[in-house]
Amino acid sequence: MNASSRLPAIMCKARSGAAAPSPLRTCVIAAVCLAGIRTGIADADDRIERLNASFVQHVAGLGAEHAVAAAVIRREAEGGAASDADFVPQGLALLFPRFREALEAFDAGNLAQAQAGFEDATRQSDPYLSAVAAYFAARTHVHSGRFEEVLPLLEDLTSRPDLGERLSFAPHSLHLLAAAQSATLRFDQALATLEHLRADYPDAPELVRVAARELQLEVERRERGNLDEVSVYMDYSASRLKAADSGERVQERQQQVIDMLDNLIEQAQQQESQQRQQQQSSPGHTPGNQPAEQSTAPPSGSADPGEQHKAAKADPGQMWGRLPPAERERVLQSLRARFPSRYRQIVEQYYRSTAEQK
Repeated sequence: MNASSRLPAIMCKARSGAAAPSPLRTCVIAAVCLAGIRTGIADADDRIERLNASFVQHVAGLGAEHAVAAAVIRREAEGGAASDADFVPQGLALLFPRFREALEAFDAGNLAQAQAGFEDATRQSDPYLSAVAAYFAARTHVHSGRFEEVLPLLEDLTSRPDLGERLSFAPHSLHLLAAAQSATLRFDQALATLEHLRADYPDAPELVRVAARELQLEVERRERGNLDEVSVYMDYSASRLKAADSGERVQERQQQVIDMLDNLIEQAQQQESQQRQQQQSSPGHTPGNQPAEQSTAPPSGSADPGEQHKAAKADPGQMWGRLPPAERERVLQSLRARFPSRYRQIVEQYYRSTAEQK
């Protein structure tokens, strides 16, 4: 490989045959891919130049086995490449053929081959190689939507005390970690990681800063206990089940979905009941103005009249699946007034499937 050669661009891009991401993760994946684009000279800073200069010195001491590659790397640095954020990955590709093959496999969309090569490189003793390989291994996981699987790798990588001295993409790694934490519903951890990113890398490339800010706003605007959160938890559970993960964490999230939906349905029923009570007690209302509704009250003395309008305590399948059509429509009407139509479909489909499993 001559001195002027360059590796193919290692960028996130659409690949034919890849599974379409869920709507929940579209923004997250887009931000991760955006932050993973090679930064180039325009985004170089003093940290990058110091890192690259240190890498040149490191390569010079690798011995006769790498003497030719070291000479090429030194000439590249003297020719102006020492301010390029891609300088270290390109140099490592000259030094270590298997790492180069992994990069080329990633760029070609051969993610399984790339993953194997990157993971092998993370176990090597060279500190620059292990850090850069871990970053690209994480990129491979994220590209495949394996956010749970990438967390241990990114947590280990970003906890290294010398991360900023070994990896030009150190701020990118922190952003990837925050995005993965958000995608796996670890919202508090994601905010803490974003704060770490701002504190340690205030001069991170603009693409990373913008993506991090968008992710922070997305997490902070999340409303607890509404159907947006239900949708997030359901998407997470579905993605993990698709990955054949039915562990304790997934089961906990599924139970949270049931509890949140149960609460929302009960709130809707109570709201609808209160509206009917207000209509019945409004001035001018007489029983003769409307056809009498069939009473569902128990025999006299068996219950307080106020109990007639309280939501029945039942599991989600019973609560939705056993509601009479008219009552179900009243509940949906209440939801319709508060939420977009797609959420009504979420509720109905989820409870219908729950009822069918009884």
